[in-house]
Amino acid sequence: MFKSDFNKIDIHVHTSYTYGSSLSLKIISKFLQKNPDFGLAITDINCIDGALILKEKYPSRIIVGSQIITKQGAITGLFLKEHIPSDRDLSWTIDAILVQNGLVCLPHPLDRNRPTRLSAANLSIALKRCDLIEIFNSRTINSDDNKAAVRLISSNVLPVCGSDSYTRQELGRTYIKISEKVNLTANDFYDALINAELVCRKASSIAMMQSKLYTNYKRITDK
Repeated sequence: MFKSDFNKIDIHVHTSYTYGSSLSLKIISKFLQKNPDFGLAITDINCIDGALILKEKYPSRIIVGSQIITKQGAITGLFLKEHIPSDRDLSWTIDAILVQNGLVCLPHPLDRNRPTRLSAANLSIALKRCDLIEIFNSRTINSDDNKAAVRLISSNVLPVCGSDSYTRQELGRTYIKISEKVNLTANDFYDALINAELVCRKASSIAMMQSKLYTNYKRITDK
């Protein structure tokens, strides 16, 4: 068991293992070296390969996660040990996260521009079983969508925030500040979040434009 070596953590980061992200593992390593007070949860889409590589190099500063696209929409698992396949039912995917003693997080739950947004009925199902809900996402364009997510907090669901980074400029822009170092287990991290401070900043328009340009570049070069 590793004890965390950070007091700030960005829990929504996409490496180059996510299509369209320009965040190579080398760039993330440089960020961690320059920011010793930071930890990261790597949440690549349908993949934990990059997270496992970084976890091996920075065991006390990386949480292995994945944003998993289910048949009904997106759900995030944190503290994963094994890959969870995509395109399964939402309930099956939540079971697969919990079997690994992971935390279930709802990413950008009310963002109207996300094609992987859960319907109202499926959101209701997820809220009954999730541990965390992202009430602020740096890439959510409409601020009202972030504000609306606050209303989803309950006694069993803790609020979190994430940068949803795809570029170096976004990495660590939004983060959670915890008061003390904790054992890097799902239970201990959850307890640390109860009194955590959420530091929320929107992604810059320049970073968003760079991300779009990079995605278009990938589409052209990958043909």
